[in-house]
Amino acid sequence: MSKKSAFFIVLLIIFSQTLFAKNQVQTEHYVVVFDEGNEFYANEVISVAEEVWSHLAIAYGIFDKYQKIYIYILDPGDYANGLAIANKNCIKIYTTNLNAGIRGTSNWIRNVVTHELAHVFSIKAASKNSMIDNFSLQYMTRFRNPDWGIEAIYQNFIAPDWWVEGIAQYEAFKNRNDFWDTHRDMFLRMAVLENDLLNYVEMGTYGNRNGFYEEMVYNQGYSLVLYIDSTYGSGSVRRTATAKSYFNFNSSLKNATGKTGEELYDQWEKNLKKKYENIAASIRSDEHEGTLIFDGGFWDQFGALSPDGNSMAFVSNKGYDVNYTHLFIMDMRTKAARRLLSAHQTVDSRVQWFPDGNRLLYSRWTDHSSFLDLYTYDLTKNTERQLTWHARAMDPAISPDGKTIAYIENNGGIQNIMLIDADGK
Repeated sequence: MSKKSAFFIVLLIIFSQTLFAKNQVQTEHYVVVFDEGNEFYANEVISVAEEVWSHLAIAYGIFDKYQKIYIYILDPGDYANGLAIANKNCIKIYTTNLNAGIRGTSNWIRNVVTHELAHVFSIKAASKNSMIDNFSLQYMTRFRNPDWGIEAIYQNFIAPDWWVEGIAQYEAFKNRNDFWDTHRDMFLRMAVLENDLLNYVEMGTYGNRNGFYEEMVYNQGYSLVLYIDSTYGSGSVRRTATAKSYFNFNSSLKNATGKTGEELYDQWEKNLKKKYENIAASIRSDEHEGTLIFDGGFWDQFGALSPDGNSMAFVSNKGYDVNYTHLFIMDMRTKAARRLLSAHQTVDSRVQWFPDGNRLLYSRWTDHSSFLDLYTYDLTKNTERQLTWHARAMDPAISPDGKTIAYIENNGGIQNIMLIDADGK
């Protein structure tokens, strides 16, 4: 081997070790993997994970068969996520806090760690412990009239999505790391009063309806699991996992409650209608309804009036069936609204007016980036200006004199208040 080749191999090794360097910590029950700089966040995750371990292990009887769960802490950008891969015995936690109006306020680390670990414990308990996850046998005829086919399917784990998400939220609730908040209650209440609940089949999988309805799989599943707990006893919810379904999830539900899924759904729906109709009746005698200003999408928020009161800036998913929001401005006199940026430039940020009433301040994901930056939009010139680069900036606010901007910096799950001049310097 030449000296030149050896030199490049050494460089490649050093570069790969630097690029893919991960810290790994083993605790009594977990292996936690994280990037350099995320030590504080990893410590918080470990604290929560160890705190809830005994509760989940007892609930699902996995003491004897327990193997250390891998927890991967990731910081790929300014968006929140958490996921569990039960058959690989791992969870992934994103460091950015969930900041969405569809949920109430909670401690993100405590909530997401408990939620994802609950997925692993409950799915493992509900699985049949087979070496094979899924397989199918098929036989189909060809060139006959008519053709026919037969298929036999085996799945190691059988459960509808409402149960998968509902029981994870339930365990976070039981460990005081999540709550049935007013936001969830509002969405569920309006769905009941407007006869817009997902039916039992629709709750079973995502994507049966477009738009906001995927979130309702979470909300309705959470509510139904809480109903099972309050009606059939706290042990009934966990028995739906340990009973193990071989052909249909109804066998698990009947084992735990004596009812099928459809029967439980009907009971739960009647209970909700009675509850919410009584609440609605109590306020209808003195009901005061506001004036609808804009109803362009199912997610219109962060409205901000201009200093002279003639215009309102806001974000909306108008024109989309998903939560894909853009920056709009509306003439308050004519109620005409227009989008200010290109379709690919989404904004999901509070909007602020400069005191002169000519410019808007907001944050958005920079093009071709997963990081949030600060931007201004000049309404007199119809031009946008970027103020920061990879600042991971959110929730900006302008000072009364228009000279200083305050914002929240997101860095590895740690948030700080930052100040910059209004011109970005």
